[in-house]
Amino acid sequence: MKTIRCKSGLRGWQGKLQEVYTSFEEFNGYCGIYSIHERLGYKTPWSCWRFNPVVQGSVNPSDLRRVRSVKLKRYPRSVIVAYARKMNTKANARKMAQVDSGHYTISEQQRRDEKNGLYGGREDVAN
Repeated sequence: MKTIRCKSGLRGWQGKLQEVYTSFEEFNGYCGIYSIHERLGYKTPWSCWRFNPVVQGSVNPSDLRRVRSVKLKRYPRSVIVAYARKMNTKANARKMAQVDSGHYTISEQQRRDEKNGLYGGREDVAN
């Protein structure tokens, strides 16, 4: 599981529901006490268990929430290679050395940053 900072400011965890709870019986028991499935947006504990959403939480019960997944737009390999060359950093060179074939992804935020002249969270300085 991943360690994160929750909305309350406490350190917490993030992971799939079935990684957090070892069995459906354990999860169902906590649902009876804390109504976890309802707080995550499901009608029954079984539907929540079956869907297996990504959740965040900490020792504070109010930190428990479902994490919406970020959808990545698919780009052809040539676009990804051109983007990595444009970035031209040692880390990207190492990544590109491992590229074989297939489709790769860049998030929409990275694409918007490229269009706006922002690279790696800073403005591009033209020489």
